[in-house]
Amino acid sequence: MDRENFLASVPLFAGLTPSEFEDMMRLAEPFSFEPGHLVFAQGMQADGMYLLERGKIQLWARLLGEDEIALAQIGSGGVLGEFSLIDRGPRSASAEVIELAQGYFFGNRHFELLRADRRPATLKMMRQLRSVLCQRLRAAFAQLGASPPAFYEHTQSLSGPLSRAAPKPSANAVAPGRLRLLPFFSAFSDGEIAALLERSTVMDLLRGHMLGSEGDEGRSMFVTIRGAVEVTVGSELGRRRLAIVGPGKLCGQIAALDGGKREAGLAVRENAVILEIPGSIVGELLAADSGLGFKFSNAIHATLIDSLRAANRTLLNHSAMGRDARRKKRTPSLLPC
Repeated sequence: MDRENFLASVPLFAGLTPSEFEDMMRLAEPFSFEPGHLVFAQGMQADGMYLLERGKIQLWARLLGEDEIALAQIGSGGVLGEFSLIDRGPRSASAEVIELAQGYFFGNRHFELLRADRRPATLKMMRQLRSVLCQRLRAAFAQLGASPPAFYEHTQSLSGPLSRAAPKPSANAVAPGRLRLLPFFSAFSDGEIAALLERSTVMDLLRGHMLGSEGDEGRSMFVTIRGAVEVTVGSELGRRRLAIVGPGKLCGQIAALDGGKREAGLAVRENAVILEIPGSIVGELLAADSGLGFKFSNAIHATLIDSLRAANRTLLNHSAMGRDARRKKRTPSLLPC
C-alpha cells in the first residue's frame, strides 16, 4: 500500500478534506526498524506518534523496583504514542520491535506549529484524540470499579453539614491574578480568565455537596479553585476513591466532552470554591478559532492525559500485585538507537 492510501485508512485522519489531508501528509516521515530496536523507552520525553504500516511492536512497562510487565502488542495499522501530539510528557511505557516494523512518524513539534496556526486539519485531529482519550478513561474507570476490594481505598462517608447548593459570587477567590497561579489557568491572560468567568458559575460549596452522581447526565465540568473534590466509583462493595481533585484541577470533564453519562461520582471533600463551566460553553470554546479556545483546549487535554496516566499506573500496579511480574534483563544492544 502506498503512503497516501495507508494514511487515508487511519481513523485519526477521518473527515479531513483533501487539502487538510495534504497538510498531514507533509508531516509523515517514513521509518523502518529491525527486530530488537527500542523505539522509545519509558520515561523519555515524548516526541511524536508512530503509525505502523507493517510489523509488530511490543509495549512493556517497568514497575517499582526492576519488575517489568508486558502490555499490548501493536500490529499492522496500529498507532503508538498518539497522545504525544498534544502532550510532551514522559513516555509511560517502552516500545520494542519484535518483527520488522515500517510506517510513518509524526513529530509533535511540527504538528504543534500547524496547530498554533489553527489549521483545520489539526482541529479535527484534536477532536478525534479527545474522543479516544474519553473512551480510554471510561474503560479504565470501569476496570478500576471492577477491581477486587484488596486493591482499593474505600472512601468514608462524608460527615458534617451539607451545602445548600446555592451559587454565589466569590470575588476574592476568583481574581484573575490569583487564578493564574493555579495549573488550569496558568497560560490564560487576565482578560481570558475574565471572559471564561463571565460564562461560568462560581459556587461556594460545603463539605458533602454532590456535584454529580455516577450515571447522571453530565453537561458541566468543574474546576476546583479552593478545597477539594473526591472522585469515586461504586459497586456492590461500596464506593471506591479514584482521586482527590485539589485547587487548579478539573473534574467531570469526560461526560461534558463526549455527552455520555457521568462515569464517576463527584462529592465536595472539603468546603470548596468551584467553577462550573457549562457543556455548551465547553463546546463553543473547543470549536473557537481564538486564543482563549486554543488555551482552553490545551488545559482540557492536559487534565485528560494526567487522569489517564494516573488510572493506567493504578491498573498496572493492580496487575503486578495480582501475579508475579515477569523479570527480564535488558542488554546494551536494546538501548535507544
